[in-house]
Amino acid sequence: MSLLDDLKKQAQSRAVDDAQVRAEREQRVTAVDEALRRAFAWLYELTEQLKVLRPDNPRRYLIWGVGEWQGLTFDKAAVDMRMTRIEAVDRASSIEFAVIWHAPQPLMASYTSQSEAGYLKDKLWQLGCRLEEKIIRNAENRFVRAVLEIEPVLPTRWRFEGLHEEGQIRLTVRNLDELREDTVLIAPDACGPALCEELACALLGKPNQVAALLKR
Repeated sequence: MSLLDDLKKQAQSRAVDDAQVRAEREQRVTAVDEALRRAFAWLYELTEQLKVLRPDNPRRYLIWGVGEWQGLTFDKAAVDMRMTRIEAVDRASSIEFAVIWHAPQPLMASYTSQSEAGYLKDKLWQLGCRLEEKIIRNAENRFVRAVLEIEPVLPTRWRFEGLHEEGQIRLTVRNLDELREDTVLIAPDACGPALCEELACALLGKPNQVAALLKR
């Protein structure tokens, strides 16, 4: 085989490989896009029903060393889907679903340790809770204690983030059945009405498989 024939054969092989890589990438991108659209359609209907029914939250939410909330009432719900452009085509990028609950009263906490107060603040902020802090100092302007007032508002959020190149979806669930955040990777074929229904059952206090789903 001459040099030119050998180079031509290599070029043809490379072209086949590149075409296969592009086709596989297109399959991954399409699978993620379609999965997010399925989930959004289901969550949109759920949101509309929640707005009408305005269910109470059946859960008790313990706040570490402070107290607990129960008897939370429905305030509002919303869902939004973001798009991105991949290879000149609009693709679903992410979904944000949220329900905002109102607790019966704010919670108060007092700390003589700034580090303990800071730890609680950081943890609550990461979970989307709002609070106000009042620092009490003595006559020498030295720290005496920090008083935290946690506003009686609790957001439950689900975020579906499309990882198109990897062909996966990152699901982040916050404050569903307790004050915590869970993140798992799921395949596109697992992201659809069945998954959303499990999350909705947990949201409404019905039997569910969320613990296994979120790999707790």
